[in-house]
Amino acid sequence: MMGRDKIEAALSSEGSREFAVVIPYEMLCYRDHGDELTPTPWWYRFDPNLEHQFDWYREMFTAVPQDWMGLPASAPKTERDQIILECRGSKVFRMDRFSGKETEIERPQVGGWSASSAQNHSVVPVDFPRTAADVVRLIPDAVPYVAARANADGTLDLPKRILGAFPDRVPTGYVISPLWQCYRIWGFEGMMTQIVDQPHLVRLAAERFLAASLPGLAEQAARGIRVVWIEECFTDMLHPQVFTALNIPLIQKLIDAIHQLGMVAVYYYCGDPNQRLEALIASGTDILGLEEGKKGFEIDISAIAGQVAGRCALLGNLDAIGCLEQQNENGLRDEIKRQVAAGRRNRNRFILSIGSPVTPGTSMVKLRRYFEMARDLGRN
Repeated sequence: MMGRDKIEAALSSEGSREFAVVIPYEMLCYRDHGDELTPTPWWYRFDPNLEHQFDWYREMFTAVPQDWMGLPASAPKTERDQIILECRGSKVFRMDRFSGKETEIERPQVGGWSASSAQNHSVVPVDFPRTAADVVRLIPDAVPYVAARANADGTLDLPKRILGAFPDRVPTGYVISPLWQCYRIWGFEGMMTQIVDQPHLVRLAAERFLAASLPGLAEQAARGIRVVWIEECFTDMLHPQVFTALNIPLIQKLIDAIHQLGMVAVYYYCGDPNQRLEALIASGTDILGLEEGKKGFEIDISAIAGQVAGRCALLGNLDAIGCLEQQNENGLRDEIKRQVAAGRRNRNRFILSIGSPVTPGTSMVKLRRYFEMARDLGRN
């Protein structure tokens, strides 16, 4: 079975006799390990030049042989005609052919922190919304997506090239859950207190964030995306009843929209799921993704599989630090076996994965062994 076949089988009621193998947040792995994975310059990814972008993605996808792939859009033709990137020694500049303006591009830092960044990165809202009018002003009405425009402007050129080069991989996209997006306008403390003090206002904001996400989902469907990764943080801090009453209806609407566009959903729930697992399943997600146990709680994938009992597919949660990075090969093999057993317990509706991104300290030799062992042990 090829990767696409394995993932499609995991989505079916019968499950898959061979488990697909993936990693989450692959772009972080490419960012942190790019020099190990390809000789192609890092800045090719940011170059509007279609050939440069395609070379960069082809090299990365080949070096990390997982069964799905994040599928990017192209720079539009107008940008390709107008913008060039120029490398001068260790610096790279983005240059406008028409105006002559140039801007230096800073190389993404290993671990994600900018070299010039020293401040706290938590959101501190300058304009704290207190009324419905404030919310409407801060979250404008969505602009509908026009598919014909994408075909004309060239933003589908790169995904078409990539899909042609990697036909056996499942293309993936990404969206943030509506409730978590409220963090953008209230910050962490403000979002949490507003959920208690003004739940109607939070619901209005989340509904507007949901509506604002729909054009992006339509664009992803036009690009060829099959699986949409829904990311959600902080909501494990809500009381389970509040979580179920406020958040789950929003997630259900988001997943319904994903389904209507012919795609399937991974609901990646960050935090402790143990008091809200039934609500997570009730969201209608096709695949449930969870972290590895950490932060003072345990997520036993075997116990989770027993509770899910095949009602949706499960994404594995192999420990990205304690196992993939730090364990020896025997320890990694033992954990993969445990993950495989959990997948069989979930009626073969399972995809082998790690619970968090590949760390900067992980050896790429070790990562390739993870893929090799997982494919070997994931055969029924």
